Amino acid sequence: ALHAGKAHAREFLIELLWPDTEPATGRNNQSKALSMLKRQLEPEGGKSLFDANHSTIQLNPEGIRVDAQRFEALVKRGLLTRLETAERHTALSEALALWAPPFPGIYDDWAIEEQERLEALAEQAREALESLPEVSVAETPIAATAPIVHSLPVAFSRFLGREPERVAIAEQLQMARLVTLLGPGGVGKTRLALEVARASQEQKAFTRVVFASLAELPLPSLILPTLRRALTDAAPAADPLAQLVTTINAIPGRVLILLDNLEHLLPAESRDGDDSDDAEKSRFGPARIVRALLESCPDLVFLATSRQPLGMEGEQQVALEPLVGATGVELFVDRARAVRPDFTLHAGNKAEIEAICTLLDGLPLAIELAAAWVRVLTLPELRERLEKEVLWLEGRRRDLNPRQKSLEATLRWSWQLLSAEQKRLLCALSVFRGCWTLDAVEAVHRSPDTLDLLYNLVDKSLVVVEQISDTTRFRLLETIRQFAWERLEESGEQERVQGRHLQYFLAFTRDVNPKLTGPAQKFWYERLEQENGNARTALAFGTTCRGHAEPVQALAGALMKFWWIRGYITEGRDWYEKVLSLPEGQSHTPARADALYGAGALVNFQAEYTLAEHYSQQSLVIRRALGDKKGIANALQLRGLIAFDQKNYAAARTFYEEGLGLRRELGDLSGLSTLLNN
Repeated sequence: ALHAGKAHAREFLIELLWPDTEPATGRNNQSKALSMLKRQLEPEGGKSLFDANHSTIQLNPEGIRVDAQRFEALVKRGLLTRLETAERHTALSEALALWAPPFPGIYDDWAIEEQERLEALAEQAREALESLPEVSVAETPIAATAPIVHSLPVAFSRFLGREPERVAIAEQLQMARLVTLLGPGGVGKTRLALEVARASQEQKAFTRVVFASLAELPLPSLILPTLRRALTDAAPAADPLAQLVTTINAIPGRVLILLDNLEHLLPAESRDGDDSDDAEKSRFGPARIVRALLESCPDLVFLATSRQPLGMEGEQQVALEPLVGATGVELFVDRARAVRPDFTLHAGNKAEIEAICTLLDGLPLAIELAAAWVRVLTLPELRERLEKEVLWLEGRRRDLNPRQKSLEATLRWSWQLLSAEQKRLLCALSVFRGCWTLDAVEAVHRSPDTLDLLYNLVDKSLVVVEQISDTTRFRLLETIRQFAWERLEESGEQERVQGRHLQYFLAFTRDVNPKLTGPAQKFWYERLEQENGNARTALAFGTTCRGHAEPVQALAGALMKFWWIRGYITEGRDWYEKVLSLPEGQSHTPARADALYGAGALVNFQAEYTLAEHYSQQSLVIRRALGDKKGIANALQLRGLIAFDQKNYAAARTFYEEGLGLRRELGDLSGLSTLLNN
């Protein structure tokens, strides 16, 4: 297609495309490929696209139009400095509206060489267009030739699940004029939108259904040319917006336009201090174009996909959730069968597949990428790798968009659309495990703009919002958290953010502890349960990073009652061993005394009395050295309990009586009642 009309020697093509095969095999491959192309591309009774004889093959230039050739011709015309500015602007805009990487996923030498040449040409066109003075639409001349009209892309795999969403979106398209599907990269927005559009077309809900992919557009000024090419094969007019309005209003009945992947063309906060393209995005961006067309075309409806909303009045936002339960398993099995036809779902592997889907947050893209690996990995091997990290997943299909070749590439696309401050906040959020509150966010990211920045990340489908027990909580999908965590490590801010995270959960746990014996104790035990993942993260950081011995010992001490009541006895003991063995944590501090007290209580519960005596005695020694009377009374009470459990009642009475005197001296009625009960 890049050299339509040129005759290519059959032997040359065999050497180029099948260099490692025997001549006979290469000729057979070529014959099969040519037959397949004729079946797929040549219309019945239409003009032949191929002119082939025993020695050469060529494409008939009269039977096809090649966008790459037109792209190259337009760029060369736009680079001619002798032309008027308006003519150059039109040629370059048309060229970039056509631009898309020509050989995604093909890595043969010839394809790489040709792609690099065309990409260099595209970069020249961008730079030349940006350097041209602003051109009024009235100055824009009419081009001589017409581009190709696009229809809905063909689906080559089964669409599974999402039936409630399909029904809901179809209903919204009958009531609203702008419906936007929102969600993180890989959640399946484009595929769902295409299924809804295809069903609308089949059910004749719309007279015309049009698909316009915006993913590859580098500039928002190219949206209008792209929409024109999707709607008509007419040449561009002097006023592209007016031409679109006329074209749409000439269509009898309702028209649906699917705008796919428009987030990168929306005006945004300054990215890394560069806001040079925001003015253009405000003038030519999707929101203004959509509004103008909706106002002028009463029968027009838009269905958009984006990682953030357009932010327009009347916009109906549909947040797409990851797949859950059986649908994720069904998708995995279906895609696995594409590479291993003998793959089946049965009782022996269902749990493994469910676990894999859970590790992948139910993201359809991630599930599809993972399923392709059953060709070389067993399910347990795949699960083991994913438990360590999920970002390594990479697709092997050559037709995948480059930004969907891997989870890393999909997430990097979203990352590049963030401002510097949004990136810093997303990195900071990666320190959390499970859910977290706004207070926790503001503790690790100390900025007056934290709430606004968090709202922006929610808006961009990077942070999930949940309501749990009348409390707003936030979370990151694990795939996003791992990506942001790697960026945090690269930033050099990791220890500072983790230190703030540790300090916050120490303060939070200390604040909750007195409430664990009051009328709302059930609620507060549940709150600590919700934060258990964060507590573990804070403990892990404090025990592996030097300089945090005191706060991590204090946190472990504050968690003793929670661990005891909720049955985390063995886990709590393990943490106490770690925090108490820290070389820099051997001083006589209240934090070490708290940890020793907690350790003594838990090991006593497991009837290891000698070790319990050791811990509780050390705690008592530190409390006496510090002159902490309440701490001394607590340690004495624990010593008494340990003696009592060993039926050493005389020793227990001695400890209890000394503690009783201190409780009375302090006026500690709560401690006094507990002690007298013993």
